[in-house]
Amino acid sequence: MTDKYQARRSALLEQIYELIDREGYEALRVRYLCGRLGISTGTFYHYFPEKYELHQLLYRRIDEHFQRRVQPRFTEDEAANLSLFAECYADYCVQTGVAATRCFMALPLQQPAGDLLSEKRPISQVLEGIFERGKAKNQFLCPYSARECARYTMVVLRGFCSDWAKRDGSYDLVEAVRRFFPISLAGLRG
Repeated sequence: MTDKYQARRSALLEQIYELIDREGYEALRVRYLCGRLGISTGTFYHYFPEKYELHQLLYRRIDEHFQRRVQPRFTEDEAANLSLFAECYADYCVQTGVAATRCFMALPLQQPAGDLLSEKRPISQVLEGIFERGKAKNQFLCPYSARECARYTMVVLRGFCSDWAKRDGSYDLVEAVRRFFPISLAGLRG
């Protein structure tokens, strides 16, 4: 893919996210999107050959965000890294918007191209790494594997974000995660 193609695809994706945030997930019908974006269905399918690619891009986008923007901020304190991860996950949802978060949380997890909850996804690997390092440093003393801890953590975070989106963003999600996430994970620290 050329830089020009990638730039146009990214621009369309940003417009799609804005539409989702303003009008909801239901707007994700290809003809409707094309009409709102002022493009033909042929153009849409040129940039997104399958509609489910939009779903994959939502997931790929958060994976890249955590690899490029969050992971470099980690320190030697894995408990602090876990808190940072949780707050950044909540902040990502806030920045993406209520409707897009609703969409993100409601997507079918089994897609033609694979399982969107796979522990092989980069965000899962980032989180699992926190627990692996934390266990090695005796910062996390729980009897569960790093993978189990990461899976449980994602369930809790998705629950927070899903609740926030279902309540139309009526509370400060980042503050809620900052205050209540440690309670949810107290058993993982030992």
